[in-house]
Amino acid sequence: MNKKLIAFIAFLITNVTANANMIGTITGGIFSNPQPPCVGSVICNISGTGTQITFGTGSSSLSSTTNSFNAALDPQNPLATEGFIIGTLFFHNGTNDSSSRIDHVTLSFSTGDVTDNTDPNNPNNIRNTKWDNQPLVLDLEIINTPNTGDENFNADIVRILGKNFGIPSNYPNPCATPSDPNPFCNEFHVKEGLGTSVDIWGRLSSFDVVGFGSVQDPSAGFLSSSVPEPSVLGFLGIGFLGMFAYPRLIAPKGTTAPHPHQRKIS
Repeated sequence: MNKKLIAFIAFLITNVTANANMIGTITGGIFSNPQPPCVGSVICNISGTGTQITFGTGSSSLSSTTNSFNAALDPQNPLATEGFIIGTLFFHNGTNDSSSRIDHVTLSFSTGDVTDNTDPNNPNNIRNTKWDNQPLVLDLEIINTPNTGDENFNADIVRILGKNFGIPSNYPNPCATPSDPNPFCNEFHVKEGLGTSVDIWGRLSSFDVVGFGSVQDPSAGFLSSSVPEPSVLGFLGIGFLGMFAYPRLIAPKGTTAPHPHQRKIS
């Protein structure tokens, strides 16, 4: 076989199958498209560069930050790709009149400029334009609970809508249980009148969300996982199948009375 062809094949094998190490800085963290829209009785305002939104008569708020990353990427095994912290989400839970609040908002991130520093012998890192400016758009549902129970019951929830794209091995899943080690940890609860932040994890196999990570102040907030369970809703001429999401609660020690739509993990 031609020596040049052999060398070319060896180059392809090395560069296609070997892990790559990607570095960069996430940009964005921009809120948009609050629902219902900010008109009439609905009170909301996106401020600054778009990284904060306040809403409701009680001035609830969400704000975001972004993070730099350095993560291994395995093109042959996406689940072996390392996860990393995209940024943080801060949630202040104010007491809001029901007609003044929003229940959905979009949060958008981007990978920015990504560099491949796989080769430690190369003093000049190589730009990897494949991953440049890859968008990640999160649909956040804001669940305003009735303030008729204890502090856990009254905690409002920010839920990432969507699906679990797979859990990287380095992600310290705070919602894991012995029976389900890899749930989609997608619900962030904050107690009434308090505020705290949570890490948002992602990965680059495609730029996807992995789930929530550590809560900065566990006395103010906690996490849970939505676990979809099928339920037949009815049959009216034609059949249809519905799905209800029943979250599993990860509550701080010494607290009681989980939300009525949750079952507590023992």
